[in-house]
Amino acid sequence: MWVRDAYLSPVQRLGLGYVRAGVYAPGGRHLAAWPLFASKDSVFNRPQRRLTAPAGAYRLEAPTIYGGAFYPGFCHFLTETLPNLIALGPARAAYPEARIVMHAPEPVDLPRVARTAHGAFFFGLLGVDPGRIDLVTRPLVATDLFLPEPAFATGLRPAPHLPALVDAAFATIVPEGPEQVYFSRLRWTRKGDRVIGEARVQAQFAEAGYTPVHMQELPLHEQLALARAAVRIAGPQGTALHWSLFGPKTRGVICLGWRSRLQEGICAVRGQHYRNLKGLPPNPFRPRARRLAEATIAKCLRREV
Repeated sequence: MWVRDAYLSPVQRLGLGYVRAGVYAPGGRHLAAWPLFASKDSVFNRPQRRLTAPAGAYRLEAPTIYGGAFYPGFCHFLTETLPNLIALGPARAAYPEARIVMHAPEPVDLPRVARTAHGAFFFGLLGVDPGRIDLVTRPLVATDLFLPEPAFATGLRPAPHLPALVDAAFATIVPEGPEQVYFSRLRWTRKGDRVIGEARVQAQFAEAGYTPVHMQELPLHEQLALARAAVRIAGPQGTALHWSLFGPKTRGVICLGWRSRLQEGICAVRGQHYRNLKGLPPNPFRPRARRLAEATIAKCLRREV
């Protein structure tokens, strides 16, 4: 859908967990087709229903495709920015001369992001020129704005058409790796922040045939190849499990820790069986650090066989 003189309001923080930003028609009506902000710090968008551009708003005088939210850091680049960029594939093919405009919920140095390992790899793989991305950091009017099908159907659930676009975007990456993978955090900088006594838990999964993998130590092409090969994955709640969005062969995900609605949404749209072993937080001041009983894990693994 093309919109003439659309107003894009910059991100305004309303307090812990809530922000305000949106895309508006010239008359002020909120265009709700694109839900913004999926999982970043549990931030949820509360756009105003009607809003018009202020006098002196910057005008982007070029055909532009709207791309949702842009996060620069690896974890949320993988779970939000990357799906958003992938969802733009059909629109970019139809309108190759159009620029891309995205909301920036936090300060972003695009040239710096483009030089990072994840920026260089994924921009190159998708054929996206970061120099053609404009970020909404101030009141902005796009004279010709195209709203494509979004990556997310709601704030925490990918859209039904996204898996096919993901698989097409990464078709050149040959699946390679074990069928059953345990994503370990034992060598992560914040070891023990999700699963208490993870060495014992990891050993239990290894005995059941899961191969422990430290994703942060692998090159990105190997991470993606591994995700595309895995049939079953398990591990502490976090970004590593979200790789299942990019796994066409993945059939089951075991999440250790608190319930993740984003992971539930990924599994639902991918047709993956999601099992959550939430455990118990022994320290009320560290609610994300969970202790899981051996019997609970053993029961889950028997069901997964």
